[in-house]
Amino acid sequence: MITIMKKLFYIVVVAILALGLTSCEKQSAGLTRITYYAQIELNGDETMQVARGSEFVDPGCVATMNGQDVTAQVEVTSNVNTAKSGVYAVNYSIVNADGFPTSSERKVIVVNKSSAVEGWYKSDASSYNVNNNSGKNTPYGKSFDILIFENEDGTYTVDDLLAGWYAQRRGDGPVSAMQGQIAVADDGTITLLDSYIENWGDGLDAMENGKFDASTKTITYKVSYAGFLDFYVTLNKVEF
Repeated sequence: MITIMKKLFYIVVVAILALGLTSCEKQSAGLTRITYYAQIELNGDETMQVARGSEFVDPGCVATMNGQDVTAQVEVTSNVNTAKSGVYAVNYSIVNADGFPTSSERKVIVVNKSSAVEGWYKSDASSYNVNNNSGKNTPYGKSFDILIFENEDGTYTVDDLLAGWYAQRRGDGPVSAMQGQIAVADDGTITLLDSYIENWGDGLDAMENGKFDASTKTITYKVSYAGFLDFYVTLNKVEF
């Protein structure tokens, strides 16, 4: 009797395994076992600076998939307008045989080269923040991208007067960038006109010692925020 029960148990187990294998085969039927994703490598820099009024020449990219060159299959879209200062993008995208996309993007900054102030800046890593409540002094530690564009009235728009402290250093994104308007006098003195940070709905308390050095293309200033924070900022213009 025990032997018969063992045989019946063995038959049931085999039947279950067979059904499981059949089910898996049905579920995987028609599916691609291996899919190869394209890889896109940009020629030139990921961020480019172009003079306003000049011709933008796209350096392009190289795309490979499973060891094969598929650059010809890359779709390129661009909104670059060299007639107007601003930030633009060139997007490169490709879809593999199974419909999976790969994309890469190049940032293009169009600036007026005849403007001494307008341009792409890098915050100096030596810039620092002082918390007056705790007395703590914290350096930025690395550089962040800051853009300054001239307005039609001769003033300037700065995309982050806090030099990336929250938006880039802490990773909070553009909503935590302190956008603002400044005026630059002939002697380089910088005056704060207004400022606003979307994330908290307020602006800077004040700006002190603002200065643009035309010989070094450097901007320095101190800004106060939230009643207890001071930011000592140095911006270095990226030449091209």
